[in-house]
Amino acid sequence: MKHRNTQYSSKSYRTSSLRDANPNNSRTQIITRVVGVTFENRQEVVAILEVGEQITLRREPTNPYDSNAIRVERLTCEQIGYIDRYKAASLAPIFDACGGIGAGTVIHLTGGNSNGMSLGVVIEFSVPHLYLNSNGGYGYA
Repeated sequence: MKHRNTQYSSKSYRTSSLRDANPNNSRTQIITRVVGVTFENRQEVVAILEVGEQITLRREPTNPYDSNAIRVERLTCEQIGYIDRYKAASLAPIFDACGGIGAGTVIHLTGGNSNGMSLGVVIEFSVPHLYLNSNGGYGYA
């Protein structure tokens, strides 16, 4: 299986990276692997992804396994996987305060070599800075 428009590498990615691209920017850039890509025929979806492709991140508060779940999908609504549950626990309040949906980009595709490795996806997206407002709820900058 081979991805189009990408180079394969065994390059290791950290699980996630947070960075402020600009100190005056009110958003935080997040780079992370997508988890759960080997379940429910998601490898078929990952196989057609391309680097640079836009993706959607959608909160799934009714997910029976994780009430903080954030689903990652193509713009066609085909599921790619999820944000790691530990990151999702931190990000869920931000997504909830912002309407439960976000956008991102596929920045790297991994695996798929002839050695039988599963395909993987690394994405990048940004979130606004969250703060506790005077009513005890969350707001974002």
